[in-house]
Amino acid sequence: MSANKKRSLEFLETGNYSKTEASEAAPFPVSDTNTYDTSLEAGKVVEVAPVYARYTDPVAYTEFTPVDVAYDEGDVINVQGYNTLNFIYSKSASDADTSLIKVVYLIAAAGTDDYQEVSFGTPGSSQTVVSANVYVRAKEAFKEVMPISTLGMPFMRIDIAKGADAGTDATFTTQIVKAFI
Repeated sequence: MSANKKRSLEFLETGNYSKTEASEAAPFPVSDTNTYDTSLEAGKVVEVAPVYARYTDPVAYTEFTPVDVAYDEGDVINVQGYNTLNFIYSKSASDADTSLIKVVYLIAAAGTDDYQEVSFGTPGSSQTVVSANVYVRAKEAFKEVMPISTLGMPFMRIDIAKGADAGTDATFTTQIVKAFI
């Protein structure tokens, strides 16, 4: 029987471990509370599961100039692997109209079925009202960022329309950033 096995059995039977030679390694892991290695000038602790964050650089998206209440469709955005889409826009002023922003989810990039983002109302009388989300922006000029959840869907699109068909047309210059946070 090897010396290490003998010491292991001794420890298991008695709870005591005696090392005969200083150069021999212990047969079991020894806890080391010193987490800084001065010879390497580095920490010994490595994060096992680091927080993973990734994002894209801002990318130019569709420029919108809606002229009526029909939605102008944006380009399809592949958001696979991301959980947030940051919709960045600069909106010019309109003299009379609000602007409507709608988020659409798609199952396929060339899909014909649009799935509009919805929200749930407060339950009342055992019923919950489901409403289509439409974001209304005032007629003034804005520079804003809208963080939008991808809801685990593979593709998205942003559509914009005028609130009413009156006044001058606002122009949206847009960018997107996809993020996994």
